[in-house]
Amino acid sequence: MRVAIMHETVFEKIITTCAVAYFAVDAKGEVVLWNKQAEKLFGWQADDILGEHFYSFLIPGNIQEIERHASFFADPLPERF
Repeated sequence: MRVAIMHETVFEKIITTCAVAYFAVDAKGEVVLWNKQAEKLFGWQADDILGEHFYSFLIPGNIQEIERHASFFADPLPERF
């Protein structure tokens, strides 16, 4: 358990201090990680983005059509659209 916490801490430090924009989403497509470089690149602060669904700000276009296909992120097995 202690080693896992140490690895998580090291990973978090690497991601938050790296010079590359990095963000991560969970299985529901919600943003769970957003570093300073992502803030600079996209123009949104982490506090404003964390917990939001990534398509709400990264994918332009018809949001209703996107929502129709959003179940893909919950179960990404091949599916016919």
